Amino acid sequence: MYLETPTPPEGSTIYLGDGTLLTHYYYENRENVDLDQIAPIMQQAQIAIEDDRFYEHGALDFKSLAKAVLTNLGGSGGGGSTLTQQYVKQVLVEQASLEPTAEKRAAALEEAQGRTLARKVREMRYAIALEKKFTKDEILERYLNIAYYGDHTYGVQAAARHYYNTSASDLTLGQAAMLAGIVQTPSRNPVNDIEGATERRDIVLGRMLELGLVTRAEVNEAKAEEFDPTLVQDPNNGCAEVEWQYIQICQYVINTLKHNTYLGNDEDEIDSKLRREGYEIYTYIDPTKQLAVQNAITDRIAKDDPVKSSMVIMEPGTGIVYAAAQNRWGMALGDDNDANYYAGKTAIQYFAQYKYGIDEGAQAGSTFKPFVVAAALDKGISPKTKFDAKARMDFKGQDFKACNGPAIPNNGQSWPVSNASPSYVMDMYTAAKYSVNTYFVQLEKMVGLCDVVTMATTVGAMSDPDDSEHPDIMSYQTVPAFTLGVADTSPMSMAVAYSTFAARGMRCDPVIVKEIKTRDGGNIATTNGNCTQAIRPEVADGVNSVLSQAFTGGTASGFGISGHTLSGKTGTTEDGSAAWIIGYTPQLVGVTMVAVDKNPAWNSYWDPRRSPETHVASMAGTLPSSLTYLYGVGANDAGPIFQPAMTVALQDLGNEAFTAPSNDVVNGKPVDPPSTAGMDQARATQTLQDAGFSITVAQVYDDNPPGTLVSVQCQHVYGGTCTLNVSQGPRPQEPVIVPPVPTATPTTGG
Repeated sequence: MYLETPTPPEGSTIYLGDGTLLTHYYYENRENVDLDQIAPIMQQAQIAIEDDRFYEHGALDFKSLAKAVLTNLGGSGGGGSTLTQQYVKQVLVEQASLEPTAEKRAAALEEAQGRTLARKVREMRYAIALEKKFTKDEILERYLNIAYYGDHTYGVQAAARHYYNTSASDLTLGQAAMLAGIVQTPSRNPVNDIEGATERRDIVLGRMLELGLVTRAEVNEAKAEEFDPTLVQDPNNGCAEVEWQYIQICQYVINTLKHNTYLGNDEDEIDSKLRREGYEIYTYIDPTKQLAVQNAITDRIAKDDPVKSSMVIMEPGTGIVYAAAQNRWGMALGDDNDANYYAGKTAIQYFAQYKYGIDEGAQAGSTFKPFVVAAALDKGISPKTKFDAKARMDFKGQDFKACNGPAIPNNGQSWPVSNASPSYVMDMYTAAKYSVNTYFVQLEKMVGLCDVVTMATTVGAMSDPDDSEHPDIMSYQTVPAFTLGVADTSPMSMAVAYSTFAARGMRCDPVIVKEIKTRDGGNIATTNGNCTQAIRPEVADGVNSVLSQAFTGGTASGFGISGHTLSGKTGTTEDGSAAWIIGYTPQLVGVTMVAVDKNPAWNSYWDPRRSPETHVASMAGTLPSSLTYLYGVGANDAGPIFQPAMTVALQDLGNEAFTAPSNDVVNGKPVDPPSTAGMDQARATQTLQDAGFSITVAQVYDDNPPGTLVSVQCQHVYGGTCTLNVSQGPRPQEPVIVPPVPTATPTTGG
């Protein structure tokens, strides 16, 4: 009869990027050790009280067994078990805990612990088989690692750390006797019952004295030891009790691990393995950057304010996440009630990507405009391309070209777009610097919405998959307001997208786990960044150049990082419900978001602040807890978080410059404009726009009737400007000016 005896379950340990412990993750607080790592006095104490003839008898102690049989027949039960039999019982109890349902676990536990003759016989048979397979020392080692020492502590090493803040190898006689006495009645431990635990300790010491293992003087000295409750250690289990700045990123690590298919087939299986297999998990979390990010958020936004704020710092070209934090701290999933939200707690990581399906994110505002820039450059449109970016323009009835047909805003109704910025004829650099809406809507129309949303998807932007109308970015191909950032997205998603630009077109998924080691020294593969060349390097170079003025006089002015040249973009939603700032170098990307928390728990706060037309709330005003004034504007709200955090993140890095864009990108793709001979103004305009040219109109004097297209002058590059010279009629004749005839001055007589 054979009993499976796997290594006792041991929780995993998770470490920060510098190797310091982040947390443990376990069902049972246990740390398996070899027998030579357990003090001999501890081995002697456990044997003395449980089975003092352990090394003398076989699997069964027939002398004790005979006594136990007589006792059982008398109805009192118990007794007679050897240490090997007790080990068998512990293994069976452990196996019972693995049953998939509560009903099955209860039945298995009853079978393993019930005081029946059948259970005793089964234990005996298993014990006999085990003593043929293992040596006495091997059985003792396994017993000391699996035994329950009370107060949620399993195995002697964890018990030594828990009760005495020491290791099993350094236990004193008094400590060893105390631990050995707990096993029989785990509730009588020094944390829960110091009197009962001390009584059991003294019984163990007395038995050791009887067996000649210790002297009377040693026993007296051990009894004089007092238990010091200040030494009790309670190791963190999971993320709820880690240091405050790590709570949410710790849970993000756990969620990442649960999606690692190398660890198991589904989340439940992986979670069980993480809690039982004793993995050592090393992350990329940088303690310095993480604290800087968390402090920057906490200094501005209170955890119980009705807004959500988060920030991510990612390394381009690898996808490594060095820091991610938010204003609300953690709690267990399923505890998402209003009271917890008001207390500043949530189980949601606001910064996480949507693969975890746990947050709707927020509209990203103008941080989506670079996707239009990238799509334009990819088609060969020069960043020198100019549009007349009027203060207000109506794009009623215009086709923005979806992938499968026309994309006309508002079903042909009016779509007025206005600017909160300079309005004049400008190129892409100026339009990005000041985030000029009417410029980018015109550029989006030239490029075509299909190409724009495809580019956004290609570089890594994601939208809320739980949105029934727009479950992904591609579903926005018929929404011309896409360039204005009407899609909900997450900071991690935007970090991926902007990292693609920073890494010269290399897109990488987020990576936070560096290494997973097994108990036997092996390694389990981690999910890497799946890095691929998503767009051409020269296109990314052009985007980085176009976005290079945001922090130098542009919309992010005043929030740059001393000693570092940043590219980036700000984002503000139309009603001021979300504010973003994204700044990056070739080494790091920082994404910061502040947004209205749309959880219904906050409706009573936001309802009076909603626009009567759109029903969207504006953040503008003073927050109730932090007393921070928000403007509902990207740089003003997100910048004070971004700047101090990114300053620390970049402090040890040099000022690395982006690769300058090639002449081909700067000047655009050469192309000859189509002929417009014989066309009127409307037909010529449509023909040239279809060929990718922008249009300006110049009124000229000509002998043709007013409104006649006289000539066309085009830049011979894709996306270049064509000037349509339209007659305003003949030049008026200059009026003949006749000089006045001088008159004589009368003289005065005397």
